[in-house]
Formats: sequence, C-alpha cells, structure tokens
Amino acid sequence: MIDRRSHPAVRRLREAREDRSLLFVEGVRAAEELVASALRAIEFYFSPALKKADALLANLRETGTPGEQLSNDVMAFVSGLEAPPGLIVLAERPASRWEAALASRTSPLVVVLDSVQNPANAGAVLRAAEAAGATAVLQSKGGADLLGPKSIRASGGSAFRLPLGDGRTAAEWAKTLAARNIALVAADARGDVPYTDVDWTVPTALFLGGETGFSDQLDVPKIKIPLASPVESLNLAVAAGVMLFEAVRQRSPLAGRI
Repeated sequence: MIDRRSHPAVRRLREAREDRSLLFVEGVRAAEELVASALRAIEFYFSPALKKADALLANLRETGTPGEQLSNDVMAFVSGLEAPPGLIVLAERPASRWEAALASRTSPLVVVLDSVQNPANAGAVLRAAEAAGATAVLQSKGGADLLGPKSIRASGGSAFRLPLGDGRTAAEWAKTLAARNIALVAADARGDVPYTDVDWTVPTALFLGGETGFSDQLDVPKIKIPLASPVESLNLAVAAGVMLFEAVRQRSPLAGRI
C-alpha cells in the first residue's frame, strides 16, 4: 500500500489531474463507462474506502492494467473530490475524430462551446449532446477541458464516446464549419428568432456561449428560447437540451405529426 504523499506515484497522480496528457477518471461509475468504451486504461489506484467494485477491479486486472492501493489519506490528497470514492483510473486520451464524424453524416448536428469555462456545465452539455445524437462537440480556446476530471464526471461517460475538438477560437470554428456548408446558429436569450423557427433538418452547428457570453469575434445568427417572465435565462445544459431535442423532433420521420 502506498501511504506516503511523497511517493512518486502520488506526484504523478497529482500532475495527471491537472494536465491534458492523460485522462484522470475518478469514481466507480465513471471508471465503468471508461472500461466499456474503446479507450485504454493505463493504471488504476484504489483505497480501503472503495466499496462494491470487485467486478470492476477484476476487469481492470484481466486487461493487464496495473493497479496499486493507496491509503485513504493519500487518496484524499490526490483526489479532486471532497468525498473521494476510492478509485482513480488513468487512461489514454482519445484521438481527435470530429472531422471524420462530420464527413460520415449527411446532415451533421454539431455543438460548439464558446469558451465555456465551467467544466461541470461543459460535461452536462456533452451528456445532452450525446442523448440527442449530436455528431460532435467542439470547444473554443480558453474553455474547460472537455476531458478533464470534472467534465468527465458531469458527462456521465459521454466524454468517452463523443467526437470532440478544441484548439480554435469560436470564430475559427464558425469559419471551418461554414466552409463545410453547415448552417450556424447561436443560443442567446436576446436573440431574434425562436428556436422552433430554425430549420434543424439541414446540417447545423449550435453555438453556446460561456459564463461571460459569446466572443466578440463571433458573428452568428442568434436564436432564443421564449421564457416566461421573470426568468431571463436557462442553465447552459438545459438550453442545449431544449434546442437539440427540437432538432431531434424535426429530423424524426414522424415530425410532421408531432
């Protein structure tokens, strides 16, 4: 058992939680989603606090993934949670697949996060996007890591499965997507067009602004969700879900009857 905070493995875990070279997956549910995905676990760590995970640990060992036990104190030291669940898995990051995903769909539905910095919000959007069958989710520069520990937890495993992209400004993403003949719209409470008036059956990219709104450079038609007074706005993931499932409704063969 590793019971010293000075142990090299502890230092590696602390670094892995913050950088973007590996996935830092914490908790039984997230680890189960990881194991069920196409991604490869590299190593895992567990503590005496871990409960009801015998099958998961056996699965990890059967795949040849090396594991180490940490004391509860050391696990709390490396964990990103106030109440550590007792399991951390380090895994490989997925290769970028958003371009291939867009090319494979005749009418892609893309979500673009414009500098969304709250990882819990970003992860919740990933969950809504996957549930609606979105083709890919793209993040602009300066936004939360879509594959960071908090985003992974909030996504419920969607972060492992969705094609993701980053490294460009929102304006650059707009230019890239427009060049692929994808219509661009942005959710904005002050928008001019109700989201139900948008033709979601065509290839579409939905831009969602971060905590401080949209980038100054982003010039995209704004659409809105009509809200009853005095409510002025919705949580980001809720707004994303409302609009994305309107796309689902319109794209359904039964859309004309709903």
